[in-house]
Amino acid sequence: MRRLTGSPKLPNGWGSNQRRTVHSPAFIAAPQERGPWNFTKTSSLRPHQDGTNRLGQWVDQGKIVQALQTSLTMKQGQSSPPRSLHNDLIHVCAVVGLPTEARAFLQDMQMMGEEPDTQTFDSLLHAERFSDTRVLYEVVDMMRKTNTGTDDRIFHHIIKRNAFQGQVEMCLQLLSIMETMKIEPSASTVHHVIKVMVNNELPRLAWEVALAFEDAGSRRLQTESWLNCLEACADSLFLEGTLSCWQKLTKDRGVVLHEGLYLKVLNTASRHAQPTFAFEVLDSMEALGIALDEHHFSPLLEACCKDGQLVEAFTALELIASKGLLEGSSEISRPLLDFVAAGSNSVDDAWDIFEQLHRDGHGVSVTSFNLLIEASVRINDLPRALGIFQAADTLDITPNIETYHALLSGVVRAGHHELGRELVQEMQAAAMAFTSKTYRLLISLSLHRDNYEEAFFLLEEMKRKGFRPGVGVYEEIIGKCVVKNDARWRLAVSEAKQQGYKLSDSLQALINAGGKEFEQALSEKT
Repeated sequence: MRRLTGSPKLPNGWGSNQRRTVHSPAFIAAPQERGPWNFTKTSSLRPHQDGTNRLGQWVDQGKIVQALQTSLTMKQGQSSPPRSLHNDLIHVCAVVGLPTEARAFLQDMQMMGEEPDTQTFDSLLHAERFSDTRVLYEVVDMMRKTNTGTDDRIFHHIIKRNAFQGQVEMCLQLLSIMETMKIEPSASTVHHVIKVMVNNELPRLAWEVALAFEDAGSRRLQTESWLNCLEACADSLFLEGTLSCWQKLTKDRGVVLHEGLYLKVLNTASRHAQPTFAFEVLDSMEALGIALDEHHFSPLLEACCKDGQLVEAFTALELIASKGLLEGSSEISRPLLDFVAAGSNSVDDAWDIFEQLHRDGHGVSVTSFNLLIEASVRINDLPRALGIFQAADTLDITPNIETYHALLSGVVRAGHHELGRELVQEMQAAAMAFTSKTYRLLISLSLHRDNYEEAFFLLEEMKRKGFRPGVGVYEEIIGKCVVKNDARWRLAVSEAKQQGYKLSDSLQALINAGGKEFEQALSEKT
């Protein structure tokens, strides 16, 4: 028998997990005394030899239809394929998913007195991959009855089927049996186990299985397996697994992740107060040319704040400002604002850091400056906010519209109408264009006075400038009018409804009660 060269051309994705052994079509042993078959010259061969020759050709080329036809012709001529080709016929049937034909060749093989081996049952199990699980175990029983040895390929088919059915415990049990039998699972087998664990939201278990596989020797898991582990660990905010998988993929293998996965890793670093890790992730993204935006930096600031690294947080904020991502009001600084506004001591510490950055020659942004003012307002320390505002010149900072908005918020809380008027005059002198938020704050400030006619003028001016008043603006005006027994509250209600707004239940209750509780509610709200 000649040595067959080449291997069947497999459809994409089929049979990719099958380990090639000495029983596969590409490695069938050939007698030394006979040379390679010449398929172009068959006229001198006897009929049986000619059929075997053609059958070997079809098997070699993976042409199952022609192979089956040739095999049938040989059997009708009272001859059978040689023993060495039975495994290859079963294998080709398995590749294209023909379990009935594969079993027929097994029966033919046994009728000829040839005992099946591990390769035979490996192919047969592969052929039954779309069959019911019961059928799969029937093949296993057949294997036991023939005293055929078991190897990792047999376990692969059984584990793969259980993984497909979501049987995590059975997969683990089979891995344990393999360990007892000293049979090492293939990387493909472990990949299926990891995948079913990830799908069942068991990231820690999947990660432990992956580590155990690679720690047991020099074997390496598929990159896809580690990617599945990383994404699952990051989704569940499991820090240890995320760090380990990140190291395996980006450091050891140089794998490039997709942007969504980078974001998930960033969020994990943020949740566990790991600013160094967050910086590393951002560096990797920038090195790949990924355009960094607000949502990339927010986790970094949160990680710095949770770790208590205020200096690093402000340094990061200034870095973000240098990239032009802090124009106007930005949510990036929200974690830092929450941290600084924890108390007066935090504001003092932040101010010291801010001044030190300026003395050291580092550029300080107006966003950081505004953050300090807003933090002071949050803790109801308007004098401190004004003191910071007055230091703008010494810090080479030009206040912007958000600076005045932060101050006006404090002025509204304090009900300091005269100070609010001074701030408005400064804004007008600086030729700052009022925004919707500016008008909302000024209307709120006007409603704190007994004479609140200015609020109506501001409302009309706001609409004239093309701004749409929010429902909050209407609710404040309605509430004030109800308290003062001002019939204009009905006009305000009508206009709010024309804008498509629905009044809150609390405001409706105040209207029904005649506004007796509005002054207290307004005070608490502002």
